[in-house]
Amino acid sequence: MSPPNDTTKSLITESDSESTPLLYNASGSGSSAPAYAYAPSQAPISNTTTPYSYPLYPGHVHIKRRVNLKESACRWLTNVFWGGFSLFVLSCMYIIVMHSLRGPLRYYEYPIPNDVDLDRCVSAWSGQSNNAGSFYPYSSSASFDFPLPSKTLLLFSKGGHSNGQLKVTHSSEVTEQVRVAVTVKYHKASVRDAAKVCLIERYKGESGVGIFAPSPQRHYYSAAELLFFDVELTLPLTELKSGGYIKGLSTDVNNFSQDLDSLSDVHFGDISLVGTNGKIQAEILMAETATLVNSNAGVEITALVARSARVSTSNGHISGGYGVSDSLDLHASNGSINVAVHVNGSDNKMPKTLVMHTSNGALHCVVNLDTAYEKPGAFHIEAQTSNAALNAQIASAPLDSVLTVEAKTSNHQAVLSLPSMYEGSFSVSTSNAPVTVERANPHEQDPACDSEPDEKCDSRSRMIERSTVVKRRSVAGAVYWDKRNADRGGATLMTSDGPATLYV
Repeated sequence: MSPPNDTTKSLITESDSESTPLLYNASGSGSSAPAYAYAPSQAPISNTTTPYSYPLYPGHVHIKRRVNLKESACRWLTNVFWGGFSLFVLSCMYIIVMHSLRGPLRYYEYPIPNDVDLDRCVSAWSGQSNNAGSFYPYSSSASFDFPLPSKTLLLFSKGGHSNGQLKVTHSSEVTEQVRVAVTVKYHKASVRDAAKVCLIERYKGESGVGIFAPSPQRHYYSAAELLFFDVELTLPLTELKSGGYIKGLSTDVNNFSQDLDSLSDVHFGDISLVGTNGKIQAEILMAETATLVNSNAGVEITALVARSARVSTSNGHISGGYGVSDSLDLHASNGSINVAVHVNGSDNKMPKTLVMHTSNGALHCVVNLDTAYEKPGAFHIEAQTSNAALNAQIASAPLDSVLTVEAKTSNHQAVLSLPSMYEGSFSVSTSNAPVTVERANPHEQDPACDSEPDEKCDSRSRMIERSTVVKRRSVAGAVYWDKRNADRGGATLMTSDGPATLYV
């Protein structure tokens, strides 16, 4: 702004510069008025050519300017362009700098459960081996030896970009203590060192080893950030042979397979195996209670013996042999169930249950029912799938037992076989396919008789009664050795768009 001319200056009285500060003194010292003030005592000057008008209020000057619309529009567009370009450049520089600074110790979180405390972590890995031709070019190792915890032995593995395999075994070379050997395979040592491999504690009496790989706070990561852990958990066989008992084993591993050796010399009070994206398999496993939970992979158990057991998986199958004394629950989705089950109830007062549910997968099972001291028992069996075949065979049951069976599928055939000891009602139904009830063994012998039947056994024969009203796609009735037992048990077989066959 150009200085005012002489005419304009006549509107302004300038105070003494030596006695009046240039700015208003808020403290109250000196003059209480601003250095330059409007002088109302002088009359305004008219007919002036000055480009300035009177001040709107003391201390402010209003400027009248002619606006050039074309010049303003060009200036506005220029400011917008350079402002946007500057923002773009700054954004690119930020991304480049952040990418260059990105490392295993920046922008990460460790997925450590809230109830888990870290005790002692690996600070230096033993050596670095070159793995020529492998996806992971390097590997290092570490190990832990610690006493068997009084309650639960823990092994956890969490992390967004790690995977691996866990093997559980026992050895006479390991005495009195548990050994956990960890081998990590990697691309970069900095990524390896970012992982936390530590002794952990959860509650009093629960301890073990935890592996926590850092998870980047983003939805992508490079192959160089991947880790693979090879973990071997070795139980002290010498100590177990004397006591042969571990109160608890709990695993919770992400993207891990779990492989348990034949642990016939080890008996667990409670065993819980939890995993994702890796198969759970075991040879011989014995426990009071067993819980096996998996996702996106199968569960294969050669022989599991427990008082009660629960096995579940999603997008995977369940197979193997299972022996329980109280209950067994098998749940799968988008996978088959192919099992042999032995239920041997020691308490005849409570019904023993066997539940097998899946979807979009075949269900095949062979079931033997038994009780202690060959006494009658009560059993309830559910076998259910969808869009796949169902074949359930109840091979044996105690004499005079109460047995209820519910077998169901859809869009496929369904077959149910009942043992010769079974006495009770039955119901079979389907749609758009035949329904059949057949005698499995025309020459069957009364199960109440010995191997050499006497005259009393000759007087009994098994009867199959069908209801007087038989619908086109369903049939109901009863089967018994003694008519008084026609309603003792109940069996239901259902399907749709497939044949249904009941063997009694």
